[in-house]
Amino acid sequence: MSLDADPALPTRTLLLVDDEPSILASLRRLLRNEGYCILTAENGLAGLEQMATHEVGVVVCDGLMQGLTGAEFLQEVKVRFPLAVRILLTGFTDPDVVHDAIKTCQLFRFLPKPWDDDELRQTLRAAFRLYESHHYVR
Repeated sequence: MSLDADPALPTRTLLLVDDEPSILASLRRLLRNEGYCILTAENGLAGLEQMATHEVGVVVCDGLMQGLTGAEFLQEVKVRFPLAVRILLTGFTDPDVVHDAIKTCQLFRFLPKPWDDDELRQTLRAAFRLYESHHYVR
């Protein structure tokens, strides 16, 4: 099986947004062999800059960050980049806040911190399948 990218398939570009560099480093280590082009941003504004300059398929964002919160960032992503699949990864699990974020940001998934490695990998695979199915429809 060839590892060359199929030109008909979109590049699997993943954006990780978290204000804790150690979390970003852990996620990069975990996902480095999954075949994704991994971008990182340490805040929502930097994340929006990455979104504007790259075709990002899936965004994983922390819920509590300085500046834009995760929900505010993902809401802006929904408006400006509606095909990007949005995942909230956070240790803040207030049910009302989570429900509101899922609804207003149209999240694909909410994952708690600390995350389960296998669940995160499976979620990302499913998220990219969804992104690619939307990509082909357009």
